[in-house]
Amino acid sequence: MTDNDTKSPIEIGKVVMLTGSFPPMPCGVGDSVRELVLEMTKSGLQVEVLTDEKADSGSLSEKSIPVHAVISDWGLRGIKKLVKTIENLSPDILHIHYPTKAYGKGLAVPLLPMLLRARRRKFKIVVTLHEFRISHPFRRMASFVLIDSAHAVTMPCPLELRSLIRRHISIYEKINAAIPGGPVGPSPDFFTLEQRDEIRQRKRAELGIDDDRIVLLHYGTPTISKGLEVLFKTLKILKNEGETPLLVIVGSFEPKTNEFHKLLQSQTGGLGVSDQVRWVGRVPEKELPDLFLS
Repeated sequence: MTDNDTKSPIEIGKVVMLTGSFPPMPCGVGDSVRELVLEMTKSGLQVEVLTDEKADSGSLSEKSIPVHAVISDWGLRGIKKLVKTIENLSPDILHIHYPTKAYGKGLAVPLLPMLLRARRRKFKIVVTLHEFRISHPFRRMASFVLIDSAHAVTMPCPLELRSLIRRHISIYEKINAAIPGGPVGPSPDFFTLEQRDEIRQRKRAELGIDDDRIVLLHYGTPTISKGLEVLFKTLKILKNEGETPLLVIVGSFEPKTNEFHKLLQSQTGGLGVSDQVRWVGRVPEKELPDLFLS
């Protein structure tokens, strides 16, 4: 038996996670990447994060996981710094997450694999595409450029995977996996049944929610693709049938500056369900379990 035969499957060197958004920046992709990094580290992998300068470089310091929050420009003007930073980090695997809120319309990331391979860098490039199925046509074209020069592609769920293959059948040979979806943030499983009951009662008292009222929780920044209008109409139907569950929406909500958020607020009034919708806003991660249990 050779040394290669006994080598652990997790001994693959350094993985650098590239993401435009990372906590405390408001973006579901950033939250997801954080959880993925923590799980990979638990498995014995060496992982570092490369992200936007607005992220907290010390957010994972207690886990001894480096977070390089140094990128300020995701457009073509910033591509030279991005390439140089990645080369200085010397990854064995570069794992790119695309898109994220911070990238905006910048083209640095879609062009990155092509540029790195042209420079004959030996590390492998893995791409995870998020929300491909509902992305803008321009974003999809940028995604095709990105994955064409990648070594492997992963998708968050089978539905996203099928959507990609239908539109880019030639990419099938690069598909590595569809990653099972799951909750982002601390799990309520950490609590005993007694603790859950105590937290539920306390949090409901804080929010002014009756103990026997049905509560629906929506977690994530309200956007056009989230389908909140359907939930509002469902509340209206239930109200007509004598049921008044409460919909608690956790996520950035700025109706004074965001036209879509303003529209959502007016829709609840027009349907007569304003009293059944509670806009909580963005909540610190450590407070999420309490909301999940309420």
